[in-house]
Parts: sequence; C-alpha cells; structure tokens
Amino acid sequence: MTKYSEKLTETIVDLITEELFSITEICKGLNISRKTFYSWTKTKPEFREEIDRAIEQRDETVLAMAHSSLKERLSNYTLTEEKDTYIPDENDPSVLVLKSKIIRKKEYLPDLRTIKMVLDRADKKKAKQRKEKENAEQTVTEVRQTEVVTEENNAPDNINTVSTTKETVSENQTTDTPKSATNNKTGKVTTRRIRNSVRVLKDSPSNLPEGRLQRGYYGRVTA
Repeated sequence: MTKYSEKLTETIVDLITEELFSITEICKGLNISRKTFYSWTKTKPEFREEIDRAIEQRDETVLAMAHSSLKERLSNYTLTEEKDTYIPDENDPSVLVLKSKIIRKKEYLPDLRTIKMVLDRADKKKAKQRKEKENAEQTVTEVRQTEVVTEENNAPDNINTVSTTKETVSENQTTDTPKSATNNKTGKVTTRRIRNSVRVLKDSPSNLPEGRLQRGYYGRVTA
C-alpha cells in the first residue's frame, strides 16, 4: 500500500497538470486505491488544495486545446505530410542516406458536423436567455397587476365611506330644510297667526273694506 508523502503529492500534481491524467489513471499508475486517495482529500487539507488547484489548471488546458481543435475544424486548413525514404550508403551499408523526400499538402474543408454542433449550441443558449427574459418580464407584469388590483380594492371603500357621509349630511340638510321653510314661510295657519290677523284688521283704517283686507292679508299669510 502506497503511503502518503509530500513527494507523492508533487508527483500526482505533475501527472494532472502536465500529462492531463485523470484521478483513475493516476491511482492505477501509482498503485493507490481510489478509497485511499479520496480519504487523503478529506483528512489532509493541504493535499486537497493541491489536487483542486491541479485539476483546475488541467481543465483550463483541456478547454484551450478543445477550442483550438474546434477552431481548426471550423476553418479551412491545409495539412502537410512529409515522407522520407532512406537507403544504405554505397560506401558504408551500415549508414542510411536520404534518397527522397516527399511533401504532400492536403486541404481540408470545414467540418459540417462540427459547425452544426456549434450553431445548435448557440441557438439553445439564445433560446434559454430569451425564455429567462420573458419569464422575468411576465413576473414584473404580474406584480404590477397585483398592485393595481390591490389599489382598486382599497379605493372603493374610501369612496363609499365619503359618499355615504356626504349622502347622510345631504339627507339631514334636506330633511331639516323643508321643516325650517315650512315653519318660516308657509306652515299651517295656527291660532296665533289668526289672532294676529284679527288684531291687524282691528288696527287698520276704517275706510278699507273688511273683506278685501282679510282676503289680502290671508293671501299673504298663506302664500
């Protein structure tokens, strides 16, 4: 069983960053069980930090290589092939000499499958962003509608209260006004008003016909 050491940690980090090995390949090559390896990552913080840093660096390198390869497959490029032919030297058969050298250049067109994959991925990303934007706008709209409904629900109560108060005051004024008008202007012919009428008739000039005076007076009183 392999024992943990700082030198072993350096070896593992180099295999990850330089050779781009996976954890499975490292454990198999160094004769370390995966259980032991992950036990070290849990019990030894310094080992975990080194491994995480190495894995991050490896992923960045692989990503850069993938982008470079993808760029090559998306563009028109030329591949150069060289073929050398050697033959034994006439003076010394143990020595090989160059007989011929063939250089071939082959032009490769962009890979249509790779182009389609990239375009599909871009379309999916745009569709996802558009969907998120629509959901955000819908959420804002629903919030605004809720606020409007809340304001509308609260507004009628206040209006009704004010209207009811005004109507109550108007009813009171309407009820009081006729009574006041009735008592002050027309009203019923009471005993007091008849006595006043008789007193006025007695105090009026004698040359004024009594019936005419009474009709005129009563007409004004009962008008």
